[in-house]
Amino acid sequence: MHKSRKVMAAAVTFTLAGIGVAIAAGPASAASCNTTDVIAIETVQAYFRQIESARNGRHDGLIGLTDLIAVANSSNFSPAVRHSASIVAQPRLFNQLDTAARGGRRDGLLSAADLRAGCR
Repeated sequence: MHKSRKVMAAAVTFTLAGIGVAIAAGPASAASCNTTDVIAIETVQAYFRQIESARNGRHDGLIGLTDLIAVANSSNFSPAVRHSASIVAQPRLFNQLDTAARGGRRDGLLSAADLRAGCR
């Protein structure tokens, strides 16, 4: 029988130029996201309805790369939303999110479930 294990990274504290620095991590996961990725994903989630219809005006429950690019290049959105859209549109993150919820083949579309599962 195969046992599964959680891999944990150790917490480290050190002093750098007189400033205490602590680094800690939780369980390791297959999805590798940095803080910028997480903030961008959360922002896209918060504006999901507006972003999903940015390119063609249709509310289909899916965000395509063209929707993200339209948002990133639009003056109708705040700089934070535009920046977040451009980050999520980057191939590394977009492809990771594309299959986050259910796995399988990439289809070039992000669902709300993909965004929620993206960086767990």
